[in-house]
Amino acid sequence: MILPSDADQLLLFPVEPRKLAGYLGLDWFAAKKLHDDKLLSFDPERTNITTSGMESEFIFLGALVAAGCDDKMLKRMLTGLEKPYRYDVKRMYFDWVAKQWEPLPQFADPEDIIEENIAVLEKKGDATALQNILERVQEALDGMSKEEEPE
Repeated sequence: MILPSDADQLLLFPVEPRKLAGYLGLDWFAAKKLHDDKLLSFDPERTNITTSGMESEFIFLGALVAAGCDDKMLKRMLTGLEKPYRYDVKRMYFDWVAKQWEPLPQFADPEDIIEENIAVLEKKGDATALQNILERVQEALDGMSKEEEPE
């Protein structure tokens, strides 16, 4: 599951949306249209970017538009995400087959990753790999219990 950035830290220096749009290669008219279409939660023409949340929202939406997403594609890619669209594009990818955003493995819940891998090994019938995982988990649990024992 992709979660929006909950960090809303004030930026040391406010960012001018027009400059950030230029950095992204985003046409200024397209940046303003994001607000007009009620996708961007603030008006980039009237408001400087003052928090990390505003910055991630502008970069997320702006990067999609700058990459060539038209209105129809953009709305499709935003399906299932929560407004405001304060997502970190460096932590996720769009799965074109599933038609949804997924976290990059290093940012996914480790338990979810393990569960998915166990399901794959089970489907393949790889009992050896499953046994190796079981042994490794038992070693980790044993190691944790030894650390908890008072001396």
